[in-house]
Amino acid sequence: MKKETRGRILEAIAYIFISFLVVLIAINGVTPFKIPADGQIHLARYEQVFQSLRHLKVPAEISFIGPGHNLNAVISCYPWLGGFLFILPRFFIYKHTMVAMFIGFWLVNLLTALAIFWLCPYNWCKF
Repeated sequence: MKKETRGRILEAIAYIFISFLVVLIAINGVTPFKIPADGQIHLARYEQVFQSLRHLKVPAEISFIGPGHNLNAVISCYPWLGGFLFILPRFFIYKHTMVAMFIGFWLVNLLTALAIFWLCPYNWCKF
């Protein structure tokens, strides 16, 4: 194996480990999982889409989601395709919502890091 290829593989493994570590620090069960109000609306919509797809139904065309008395009207075009990174793990890990959310956040971080890794020319990324 070439030295350059081995270096790129080790770099990709480092990205996998670092993205896992970042999510583990954020969602570890010891520190409180802090999510802003906007994030609560996103995750509530993801859960609603998951529940409707689980029952083989189309998600509601207009949903009213929000904490307390502050509701937002969400149309059926939301979530975008990126939201399925949080919805699909729920099908495989049905009973553990936080584990599925952990996998969704890990996938987002990993795919972002790998996109930067593969889109950045190797000569520019050398330290």
